Amino acid sequence: HIMNFVRLGLKPRVYSGFGVLVVIALALACFAVWELSRIETDMKKVSAINDNTIRALEVSNRIEMILRSNLRYTIDADEQATEDAEAAEVSAIELLRAASDATISEERRTIYNGLQSDVESLRAKRETLVRYGTQMTADRAKLFSGGDELIAAAELVEQSRAAITDQNVALLVNPVESAILLVRVANWRFLATRDPKGPATFKTNADHAVAAIAALEKAELPDSVRPLIGPLKASLSAYMSHFDSMAASLTKSDDLYWNSMMPQADDMAAKISQALVSLKRDSDTTKTETF
Repeated sequence: HIMNFVRLGLKPRVYSGFGVLVVIALALACFAVWELSRIETDMKKVSAINDNTIRALEVSNRIEMILRSNLRYTIDADEQATEDAEAAEVSAIELLRAASDATISEERRTIYNGLQSDVESLRAKRETLVRYGTQMTADRAKLFSGGDELIAAAELVEQSRAAITDQNVALLVNPVESAILLVRVANWRFLATRDPKGPATFKTNADHAVAAIAALEKAELPDSVRPLIGPLKASLSAYMSHFDSMAASLTKSDDLYWNSMMPQADDMAAKISQALVSLKRDSDTTKTETF
């Protein structure tokens, strides 16, 4: 075959040589196009992975914002806190939807969709938290005004001491005044510390106040003093009712945040960490294959 090629004329040999070069060039061009296409595909994959990594980190940040805002609302019922939490919820869901649409992994898509449901669940719990906060704020306002009425009623009884001629009966006024004061102190202490034992302490002091008033009411009182007992009892009863309602809302609010929302947020953080580990694994694999 080599001898036959040599016997060919110059022109056929030149054409044949050029033909071989063209075939080689075409083969190299096709390989280059294929390789560039593969690299482009891998780079798009890396870019998509990096974008979702950023989204996952941003979702983690939004969850922290939701928790901080809800905690702020739990403490002081700040309306701005609920607006901040809502904005973070909307942003988190948008990021998770984008991540779900862009992901190349069914495992991560399941995580992203599950996290969307988790954010919706946190939103529903926040709305419940707001209901508790609204009730708590209303009851606290009633405690403010009711406390003033209670003190005013107790002071009227105290001022009437001079009208009581029987010293033994007059001495019954002192326990009423001190018991009313302890009731108010128990209320303020619970509001300040949120001590779980606070409602029990309040009830103990309230029961003492009720007993002190009952003891005074049973005594022989002047006609000018006896009409003061009814308003005092009514003010104390209303104060106790408002405290019970406020304490129930506050306790439910704390329980919802610390025993439901916080554990759920921790679970969400674990899911995000799982997605980030998966993203890094795919990113490293793709970079190795590409480069």
